[in-house]
Amino acid sequence: MFKKVSSVVTLLAFLFFEGACVIHRVEDIPVKSAAAKDEIVGVVKTSGEYIQLSKDAPGRIEGDRLFFRTTPGRLIDMSDVEEFKQNEKGVVYEITTKDGAVIRNVEGRVEEGKIVLPPQKNQDASIPLSEVEMVQVRRVNGSMTFLAAVGGFLGVLGGIFVIALLTKQSCP
Repeated sequence: MFKKVSSVVTLLAFLFFEGACVIHRVEDIPVKSAAAKDEIVGVVKTSGEYIQLSKDAPGRIEGDRLFFRTTPGRLIDMSDVEEFKQNEKGVVYEITTKDGAVIRNVEGRVEEGKIVLPPQKNQDASIPLSEVEMVQVRRVNGSMTFLAAVGGFLGVLGGIFVIALLTKQSCP
């Protein structure tokens, strides 16, 4: 009897949590086609440079700029820097690159012709949309999510049916 109850409880738990399955797809689209609500996970700049963004903290478009979090521990060559701001202790807190990107909350340091960003912290950054050619947008794939949900549901029902057949006792 315990096996039957635990099997049914397990299958019902699978059925309950199966609805949380969401399948995403990543599309390359021109920046002009991107909307403010889109989750941007990659950027191709007009210079050809590719910037991979975190799926946990995707970029977003606000006005005429693309905002994102930079990768910690990055080195920025001084030849790529238009301007940077330091506090009285010499800590770099804002960088503007020659291509118009602005990186804030940096807490970096100048070292041998480079600005070194700290490895323990992500920094806020933005790029003018005029410097962006394409973006990679992560969107929910509705049809695949639906198929996964229906397939999972049918799998659970099939499992219940198999258990019922295996544990069925004939009537006396």
